Amino acid sequence: MENRNVKFLMLLFDSIFHFCSLLKENSSYEEEAG
Repeated sequence: MENRNVKFLMLLFDSIFHFCSLLKENSSYEEEAG
């Protein structure tokens, strides 16, 4: 049960980190284009 929770949390954090990095790339790209 706990192992499943750990896997879920790791997947959740990975998704959040990936989403944040995408936002950073988009914002920096807009600044360069502007």
